[in-house]
Amino acid sequence: MLPYDYLKKAGLSFKDVKVRYFNTSPELAQAFINGGVDAICHIEPYATQCLTSRKGSTVLSDGSDIYGKNYSDCVLAVRTPLIEKNPQAVKAVIKAMFLAQSQAETDIDAALRDTVGTYYKTTMEAAKLAASKQPIMIDQRKNTQFILDRGQSMKELGYVKKLAPRGAIDWTLLDQVIAENKSLYAGLKLKTVA
Repeated sequence: MLPYDYLKKAGLSFKDVKVRYFNTSPELAQAFINGGVDAICHIEPYATQCLTSRKGSTVLSDGSDIYGKNYSDCVLAVRTPLIEKNPQAVKAVIKAMFLAQSQAETDIDAALRDTVGTYYKTTMEAAKLAASKQPIMIDQRKNTQFILDRGQSMKELGYVKKLAPRGAIDWTLLDQVIAENKSLYAGLKLKTVA
């Protein structure tokens, strides 16, 4: 979405550039590092890896210039039948995400040791730099409208046929996890202030 919204803000569209898609995150990073593509939009830690590995690289946008600080770049999507059948499993995932955020905020080295190599194919140094650029904020309640608004760009690109209604975003289980884990939530640095 970021490249599309970036171009749209500049009065351009995907018709003004040649868009290529890659199968994996490392494949996209290598294509940029090796000079196979001129510009990329990538997640961390690969974006930082590309920036540090390709001489002369520069950041055109980190999203905050278009979307604002602490915008949501990912969402946890769960089908209604799973919420109805096993809300405890969904709540366990939400709590685990809060625990991961807490660990990243309090001991980034331990958090990276748990993920670099297993989930992210990069160096500890690149991952630490990347983590400083894309902090974790699980509680995205303040970004409800922002998330819904991204649907317009998705519709323009043909990914969805109709916009999601406000009811598509339900914070009920997140609210319950917060209520059941007050000290964990209180200790988080980044969150929606309710």
